[in-house]
Amino acid sequence: MSHKITDRDEVRLAKIPELFEGIGWHGKGIPTEKFSLETLKRILFSHTYCPAGILVNEKFIEVSGEKYAVATDDSLPISGAVGKDWDTPQNQELFELFREALGGSAYKIVSCGTIDNRTEFFVDAKGEVQKAANRDISPYVALHRSFGGIGKIRVCGHSRIVQCGNTTALFIREADSSDGLISTKNTKFVKTRLPWLQTQIELAHGVQGEFIRALNDAQNEKVDETTAVSAFVGVMASENLSNRTVNRVNRLYELFNVGEGNNGETIADWHSAITDYYTHESSGGDENNTVSFRDKQFYSSEFGTARNRKAEITSELLGDGELHLDTFGEWIERGRQIIDGSSREVVKNLVYS
Repeated sequence: MSHKITDRDEVRLAKIPELFEGIGWHGKGIPTEKFSLETLKRILFSHTYCPAGILVNEKFIEVSGEKYAVATDDSLPISGAVGKDWDTPQNQELFELFREALGGSAYKIVSCGTIDNRTEFFVDAKGEVQKAANRDISPYVALHRSFGGIGKIRVCGHSRIVQCGNTTALFIREADSSDGLISTKNTKFVKTRLPWLQTQIELAHGVQGEFIRALNDAQNEKVDETTAVSAFVGVMASENLSNRTVNRVNRLYELFNVGEGNNGETIADWHSAITDYYTHESSGGDENNTVSFRDKQFYSSEFGTARNRKAEITSELLGDGELHLDTFGEWIERGRQIIDGSSREVVKNLVYS
């Protein structure tokens, strides 16, 4: 998977500690005091429509007068062509719509930016910091749109543990025509999405509260080291242990014990190890700070495979405001069976096997 971040991308953000250490990944984040259209002009107006075409000897040749393509601010297409009558909301419209939808809530916009050569746009809002499981938790709600041929708009709810910067994806909902409203692909109907956005933000607040309640319960459930390892195997392994999976489980065990905010004692520590891993390390490569690794990991953690994995595990373990001990028990049992059925040569490298 490409890291999907280029030098054309830009992030504006409030300088708060848990948001990429206040400056954004690899220094790409630009701290800003006020999120106005003027300060965000380069991000919000970085896309236009132009006739679809191709470059021949560095000269743009139009393919069809009936097809248009998403383009950068230098008017060169960067996405698949769409019909001339297909018109998606521009970034500034979505930014203003999201800001209007936040009115009356506790959420304040704290970051806004683009990824994947400006074809994807996001804006993130933070709620009031809360305490859970001896940790400070920042609740977030975000609007994310893919500007390309599909033109999907999503609202995402997530939490960030302040001490270590781990994000936990709680839900992802797409704005489409399934709820009886006109699709967001058409600009002239974008205002009809305001009630939908406001509803999602209200729901996000409730989901955040459920997550905090379940995380507090997880902090009260002790788990010993061998059981923690079995549960890690249960969620990370397929039918048999491989050396790669053993390395991942050993790293999770380390994060369970010494990851920031963790003491290696509770299911909350176990869950935090999972989110820590998928937030910072799951994409592989040189985590010792090559720019390409950090770009790739950021995209995966906040928009891609790692985000989806965090949402899946969190939902199964802490969904609906409850700690699902039966699910945790199933992971433990599955892990034990995988360990018992795997090669002794591989298992001997597993901590607390």
